Amino acid sequence: MGGKKLMYTLKQLKKKAIIVEDGMKVFFPQFSSRQVLYINEIDAKPKTFAYNNSVVAFVDEYGSVYVIPNLRHTQKTLVNNGYEFAHFYVPFSNWDYPVDYKERWKELWKEKNRE
Repeated sequence: MGGKKLMYTLKQLKKKAIIVEDGMKVFFPQFSSRQVLYINEIDAKPKTFAYNNSVVAFVDEYGSVYVIPNLRHTQKTLVNNGYEFAHFYVPFSNWDYPVDYKERWKELWKEKNRE
């Protein structure tokens, strides 16, 4: 069969993404520094998403924030599920990564780079 990949469902996308936790430790390799990320720094409304440097952040109807590299059809899946594009801070989109999820973040990027 052809190389066409199927879209993820919203449930699959949420499971694959990293959920942002209040007080999450973030490492910025370009500055060799760690910082703490607080949810209130992400000023976004429910059912919205933002994009920066091949990373998508989205906020579900409960206010939970998810971050994932822009895998094939990520934004289309969100739009098809009633999410709207918005402008807000996208964590992990400037070479930074979540300290406790470093390996998982690397695996997500590997998947993106295979597409």
